[in-house]
Amino acid sequence: NYRFSEPMVLNFVAGGASASGFRSPRAVQAFSGRPSVFWHNGVEYINLGGQEDPATGNIYVNASHTGRYILRDISGNSFSFSMEPKKIFTPNGSGPNATETMKFRYTNTTGEQVSGEVYDLSGAFMARMAPRSAQGDYLEWDGKNDSGELVRKGVYIYQLKVGGRVFSGTVIVAR
Repeated sequence: NYRFSEPMVLNFVAGGASASGFRSPRAVQAFSGRPSVFWHNGVEYINLGGQEDPATGNIYVNASHTGRYILRDISGNSFSFSMEPKKIFTPNGSGPNATETMKFRYTNTTGEQVSGEVYDLSGAFMARMAPRSAQGDYLEWDGKNDSGELVRKGVYIYQLKVGGRVFSGTVIVAR
């Protein structure tokens, strides 16, 4: 995957009325709900979010990668997430930028707050994930504990909390 040195603004024509009140002839898709931009990372589509211009219906998003992008309707009352990179990351400054942090990209149409924490296999608390919103909503873990020190290589448990629900799994820190 090629990565731009700085994020680019992508404009998606999703429909809506023009200033004259007529639907744009360039509209490629109309949404009855809330559209969001998704980028394909080679394995799955990752929600990047986007801002909608209510006057034109166009969707704008900051993007850092080349590749395939689509618009999806994220209306409803649901929560879903994906991890980037997929499972293993190397937070030691020696790997590609894409593997320096673990991102938990999510789509949350529930309106409930999303938070995340990381634990070691004994259940000891390691860190809180930092909420981010550049290029879509996500939580990020930099492989450090709450004291700012890199954790040891190994398997860690993540917990994403959305309202009263908890989603958990494992990630691997490699060196």
